[in-house]
Amino acid sequence: MRSPSRIWVRASIAAAALAIAGLAPAAALGAPQQAPPRKPGNGESRRAAKVGAAVRTVISKYGIPGVIVGVWQRGEAPIVEAFGSRTLDLATGRIGPPDMNPDLFMRIGSETKTFTATAVLRLVEEGKVGLEDPISKYVKGVPNGNSITIRELGEMRSGLVDFSDNEAWEAEYLAAPTRGWAPRQLLAASFSLPPAFAPGQGYEYSNTNYVLLGLLVEKVSGEGIGPYVERHILAPLHMEDTLFAAGAEFPKPHADGYTLEPLERTVVNTTRWNFSWAWSAGSMISNPFTHATHNFVRKKWIELDCTGM
Repeated sequence: MRSPSRIWVRASIAAAALAIAGLAPAAALGAPQQAPPRKPGNGESRRAAKVGAAVRTVISKYGIPGVIVGVWQRGEAPIVEAFGSRTLDLATGRIGPPDMNPDLFMRIGSETKTFTATAVLRLVEEGKVGLEDPISKYVKGVPNGNSITIRELGEMRSGLVDFSDNEAWEAEYLAAPTRGWAPRQLLAASFSLPPAFAPGQGYEYSNTNYVLLGLLVEKVSGEGIGPYVERHILAPLHMEDTLFAAGAEFPKPHADGYTLEPLERTVVNTTRWNFSWAWSAGSMISNPFTHATHNFVRKKWIELDCTGM
């Protein structure tokens, strides 16, 4: 997902493709299972070598401390590999020991949207929400709320501007990155800007859409979005190492994160920054790569997200 500064440089990058509408995993979980990919052969080894060479080139070019890469392609053997270090010494600029590995907790960013969308679709399946319902039925005070449908929010076709595009909000966030943010504060930053287009008349990626969907889940279910996701999605699927983070919490082991802070133009450690600003659009944490191998459901979740099948 886009960060407030839009120039994140993280110590670790979890590569996963996001389904365009954010709705594919829930629909696909009921689809017939695909045949397992064939075991790696010479072709797959060459493919993995090309991926590794490309990653090392990027690491060297941009001075990235470490990266975890996962590649899933239909009919191909998965590639999961770690490069570099979890840490960077900001005083000396030295990269830490080569201790990056796939068995780390990661902030999974906009992959959170796939869980929020699944929560919405679960309520749709129960007959409690309609995809063609206007968001005003559940959340008041939304610009064009009588015309924006739940489907358009999920497909990023509402026209609502991303709250992180509000420069005043961005400056306030960067001035105090450890403070918490309530969903309504995020929406206020978005709603103070004019819509980008009329509902359904364009496409623009906006975290605002999924903050609204998170509020919808809370309104209809009577539960917080975090507890709802954990109780109705994560627990039944035994995804114990995935959680909905409310703020700055970050289980160990994990890699540190860094960004070029735009106000001071210096690299800072962002590991303990508060991620409540991302909420139902991007605050979740997981240990996805190890469990992509050892947990069938988690493996399928990642594969479905990457392939759309």
